[in-house]
Parts: sequence; structure tokens; C-alpha cells
Amino acid sequence: MIWTIRNRNWFLLLAALIIQIGVYGQSFVASADATKAIEKSAFTITFTLDGAKGSQFTPPDFSPFEVVSGPSTQTSMSIVNGAVSQMMAYEYTLYAPKRGAFTIPAASIVVNGRRLQSNRLRIEVVQGQSVNSVQENDKETFVKMETSTLDAILGQQITLEYKLYTQQDVNGYDLLNEPEYDGFFSQELGNYRSSVAREIIDGKEFYTKVIKKIALFPQRTGQFDFKPVIVNLAIPIPGARRRGGFFSSVPTRAKQVQTNQLTLIVNDPPEPSPISFSGAVGKYAMLPKINKTQISTDDAFVINMEVRGTGDGKTFSAPNQPVIKDFEYYDPNVIRDEDTSRDGVVSNYKQIEYFITPKKPGNYIIRPEFTYFDIDSNAYVTLAPKSFRVKVTKGNRSITKGDRDVSITQTLMEDRAEVSSVSPFFMSFFDLFWFIGLGLISLGFVGIGVRKYALDKIDKLSPEEKKRRKALKLATDQLEVAKSFLDAGEGRKFYEEVSLTMNRYLGNKFGMKNSDFQKDKITSTLKENNVDPPVVETYLSILKSCEMALFAGQAAGEMDRIYATCQQLILDIET
Repeated sequence: MIWTIRNRNWFLLLAALIIQIGVYGQSFVASADATKAIEKSAFTITFTLDGAKGSQFTPPDFSPFEVVSGPSTQTSMSIVNGAVSQMMAYEYTLYAPKRGAFTIPAASIVVNGRRLQSNRLRIEVVQGQSVNSVQENDKETFVKMETSTLDAILGQQITLEYKLYTQQDVNGYDLLNEPEYDGFFSQELGNYRSSVAREIIDGKEFYTKVIKKIALFPQRTGQFDFKPVIVNLAIPIPGARRRGGFFSSVPTRAKQVQTNQLTLIVNDPPEPSPISFSGAVGKYAMLPKINKTQISTDDAFVINMEVRGTGDGKTFSAPNQPVIKDFEYYDPNVIRDEDTSRDGVVSNYKQIEYFITPKKPGNYIIRPEFTYFDIDSNAYVTLAPKSFRVKVTKGNRSITKGDRDVSITQTLMEDRAEVSSVSPFFMSFFDLFWFIGLGLISLGFVGIGVRKYALDKIDKLSPEEKKRRKALKLATDQLEVAKSFLDAGEGRKFYEEVSLTMNRYLGNKFGMKNSDFQKDKITSTLKENNVDPPVVETYLSILKSCEMALFAGQAAGEMDRIYATCQQLILDIET
């Protein structure tokens, strides 16, 4: 399904997306440390104003909850790259006297003369065992791997959290065998808010906290299995005294826990896709601009497209545009490509330029498009927020004839009255027949001689040399497309093609499926087929280099090294 957003609707979309993709602005949000609370226990609710300074805060009616304490207030200010950001928070501790589902109304605050309202909160009060009522020996602690989705689309940003669930104090943690996230580009997220919350599992209350958050960007499709991670926890010893004075640490005991196993499925975006789709998956906003709307056929104009979104910025390129007859489109340029991270989300900003020259005079309407695959609606969304009217006049250097450009000089040459000519060479049909026949017979004898010489030369080669030459030809054929991108200096296409080619070669050679292209399965398959361990490591290093190049970029000379390494790898496997 494809949605197209045009005209005035794009303003609403842009406003909504600006909040989602992390463009700094004002927000007034209500949050609670528990969406489920234990009957006859307390929980905390916080109203946070971000990006502004407010006044005249008005709390909601909290009934049937009882206010135990509050409001306690806190304010903060930060300066990042010259931009000042402010935060104000109002915190209440509430007591839940009875079971049921209750909605806490919105609070309000005045910002720059305008009153803002927060969201409402729904709190469910249930029967259960609160943390404080659990005996020390019965307290539980564990860590879970949780993701924003288990079924993803290539190009989608996946958030992986290591989440601590505990009924006792934890002073420290250490992940002992964190996976390498094979098949993904991973980026650890550090600038996110991770406050302590409370959750109820099987009637038991736990304190929860995200101890590590990672953004995962899939590089290929298939099934990916993440093995359980072992986590070392430092648990304070009840009743133990500090050793070495007040500033010494509390004595702890080590507790080792194991996370759950995780399986992710990555699929390609559905087909068919719109012409302006180039791999963007997530949530995006686009704003087009034009440098001039009145030009001649001697001139050119530039469409500038600004794109912001929360998908994988490295997997989509400048999108194609609907072609307008009598316009010539040059390859677009990405002049800015930046990634930022805020509140646990990686956002991408691209600025793309399209250089266009008109061929014929006339009045034209241009509507730049950008299409992304929306993961929430599971449909393509085409953004076409603005159209431009371009008036093209006839230039001085060229005129138009039919459907093509014709220079003035060329037109004058066609109108010249005198055209010099030469007499053609004459040959009778009979002489021509014998001439061609004798030539073909001579070439045939020469070809037979050359062929026999080449075969004799090959026969004299050793079996090892024959095998090596055959493998070299295979490597050259397999990497032919990658070599063309290397010669053209198209780095991104080169690395994408190398990754696809090497996986395809290995899959065809050893009967491997897409789901088999994980480090453990690759290693075991090659080992079963008696491939030397150094060759396996070389193959894995090629894939890693390609992934890093697509995200972090590589020097031009690195492409030559990767190409030579791929050739040698195929030689090593074949010989």
C-alpha cells in the first residue's frame, strides 16, 4: 500500500515527525515509574517540561490516589553547540489504596504566555507482592534482552536493550560475552534517560533499569540468533559494614545471571516499490527547495531536498525522481549526511541536490518526491509536500527541433547550398567475391594455427597451474561488477556488490542459505568442507570491512585492497 502526502497535509506530518526524530522543541510529558502498581503501595509520577521555562504549574486531580509527598521540583540547563536547552520537572509520590484501572488527568503549565497540557496516564492497580515485602533470601534478580521489534525490514533501526529486573540492590554489572551482532552495524547509545521504573511479573514487583542500549542496523536479510549473554552482578551484602572509612565501597558478593536468547528476522521491503523509494525505512520528513523558477534553455536549476528520519541513513541513497519530458537530469549529489543520537534514537539528516537542465521552452510543474517505508503502517509513504512552477524561455545558444536540441551552427551547416563530395571506389561483384573469399580462407588458417599453439601451451602447464588459472578466471568473472564500480570510483556500490558477491559465491559453493550467513554457521560450514581457518578469517574480515565502509567510509586505496583480497580468497578456496 502506498500513501502520498501532498499540499497542506505535509505541514502536519512535518510537525509530528520533528518531534519523533529528535528535533529539539518544547514538550510537556507525564510519566510514571510503574504502569501497574501493587495495591496499598506507593509509586512516583513526574511531569517534565523540556526545552522551555514554564510557570503557573497546575497539577491534576489524583483521586482515588493519595498524595504521599510532592511536588518536589528540579531544573536543569545545558548548552550543546551553542544551543541552550532547559528542563523543569515536578514529582509526586502517590499511594494506591484500592485495585482497579484509573486515569490521571493532564497537568498544565504556562510557557511564553501559552498554556500547555501534558498527556494523561492510565495506572492499573493489582494485587501482588511488593518489593519491600519480599524476604531477603527470596529476592530475585535477572537481566533480559529486549528489542523494539523481532521482525524487521532491511534499513530499519532496531533498538536492543539489556534490562535489569531486580528485587534487591545492585551496585554494578558486567556483560561477559556480549555478541558481535553479526549481520548488523551496531552503535551503542549513551545519551538516553534511564530512570528506575517498576514492573509486575507474575504478581511480583520488580525494579527495572536499562543498563545498556544499542541501535542495530541490519545489513542483510535472514534469521539471526543471539545466544544468551552472561552478566556478572555485584550485590551488596546485607548488614556488612564499610571497610576503610566512610568513602570506601560497600562489600558485595558476585551473582552471575544469564539473559534470554533472541532471534531476529530481517526481510526486504515489499515489491513493487515507488520510483522515489531508495531504501529509507522508518519515519521521515522532507522539505524541497528550488534555486530559480525562471530560466532559459541555456541555463540550469537546482532542486535541494532536506531529509530527516529515524531509519538507517547509510542504506538509502538519493531517490530517483519522476521524469519530466524535455528535462535532462544529472546524477544527484548528497552534499550533507549527518547522524545524531538523542534519547536512545539515532536520527539521520541528508541534504541532496538535483541538477536539471531544460531542453524546450515552456511552463512546467515540478513536484519532488521522497518515499519511505513506514514500519507502523507497513506501507510506502510518498512525501511530495511542495510543487514548483518553472518558466523556461528560449536561450541564445541553442534552438529546438523536434524532440532534440540542435545547435545554431549545426542548423546553418544543414542549409549550406554547396556540399563537397568524393567519388566512391568501384569494384565489380566478381572481383569482390574472390577478394572476400580468399581473405576468409587466410584468416581461417591463421586462427587454426593460433588455436593449436594455445592448446599446446596449455597442455604443457602443470596441473596446479591449470587449476590456478581456472580459479583466477572464476574470481575475475565473479567480481566483474565489483571491478566496474572500483574503476568508476563508486565506493558505496563497490562495497555493497562485494558483500553480495562473496555471500553468493559461498552460498553456491557450499549450498548455504541466507539464514546461514552468521559467523558461527559460516565458520562451522567452512570447517566441515576442510577450508583452512585463516581463509575463514579472511572471509569474515572482508564482510566486516564492507559493513564498516558502508557506515564509516573508507579511503579509496582500501577498495583496491578489498578487491585483491577477494580475488585471493576465491583462489585459496578453489585451489
